Amino acid sequence: MPPALVRSLAGRASQSSMSAAKAPLPVGTKGGTKVGVGLLVLDHSSPVPPYEQVRSQIAAAIDDGSLQPAAQLPTVRRLARDLGLAVNTVARAYRELEMAGLIETRGRQGSFVAGAASQTRQLAVEVARAFLHRMRELGIGPLEAVAILRREVDDIAQPNFEVRS
Repeated sequence: MPPALVRSLAGRASQSSMSAAKAPLPVGTKGGTKVGVGLLVLDHSSPVPPYEQVRSQIAAAIDDGSLQPAAQLPTVRRLARDLGLAVNTVARAYRELEMAGLIETRGRQGSFVAGAASQTRQLAVEVARAFLHRMRELGIGPLEAVAILRREVDDIAQPNFEVRS
């Protein structure tokens, strides 16, 4: 992993190290609502919450190979400061990336891009996609599908659980 890529995510790399498609505005640009740091561009006028903008852009960088496995991400505090966000906002993005298996946190060492997904995890992703596809066929949107799934997970966690068919 080239060190410049990790630095660019932390807001320390030069504009020349980034592709033109992802070149953000400099931090603190006046006259606009977008704030950029390295590979991340935060649009304050977007209806998409800031944590989701951070999460989706890091996930996309991992998916397209811009961030390779074992690459260290900036600390939550550093990225929050660089983007002008609350620490909890960046922490939520990192937490969701970790739950998705895209990053892993190693205690005081920091957060790193996770390695390749295991076969089990890949199969779980396929099953989840099939579930969401079937929900869409039934006319159920993603939020309702997740609510249904969450309720079922909660039921399973209860003592005296019996599988329903």
